[in-house]
Amino acid sequence: MIGIIDYKLGNLASVCNAFASLGFEAKIVSKVEEIVKCSHLVLPGVGSFEVGMKNLVDLGFDIGIKDFINSDKPFLGICLGMQLLFESSEEAKITTKGLGLIQGQVRSISTRTSLHVPHVGWNDVIVCEKKIDSLLKNGDSYYFVHSFYCECSNDEDSDAKVNYDFLFDVSVQKNKIYGVQFHPEKSHKSGLELLKRFGELKC
Repeated sequence: MIGIIDYKLGNLASVCNAFASLGFEAKIVSKVEEIVKCSHLVLPGVGSFEVGMKNLVDLGFDIGIKDFINSDKPFLGICLGMQLLFESSEEAKITTKGLGLIQGQVRSISTRTSLHVPHVGWNDVIVCEKKIDSLLKNGDSYYFVHSFYCECSNDEDSDAKVNYDFLFDVSVQKNKIYGVQFHPEKSHKSGLELLKRFGELKC
């Protein structure tokens, strides 16, 4: 069963419905105790890093996520869910600590470009050549809505990048931890194919 974490942020129903449309059993998980029943776990999210991290901690999902990952099961963070995998974010006035599962920081797009922020719309991804187990296909287009971007400290964690006046990481992969900055549930065929590949990953 694919668990969709409910930490009071994000479009949970659309992610759950996308997996269901592909024939997977998916359920919205609102209590940390339910995680043990899941074969795969997804952390979606739309909103601020600070509130997202606070909600995870208050609900006990920060520990639950780490325990799940330590059990060697596939995990996927989407949009804010990917950002929360990182060590910290500069979104708030005071730097906020994240889950620390991926080394690096979350930074403001506006400090790197004069283009419109938030970054909204479709972009083609550039998959890193060294990644043979990526969920993405080079050149596929996905739908983005975000004002902050992830910056990996270790190149080996970076899975794919996008060029929005500068190159930045939009997908990460470390063992069975996956993260995407875009919204696969809103990315039509490319997004559904990505979710299908994630759902087919073996525990």
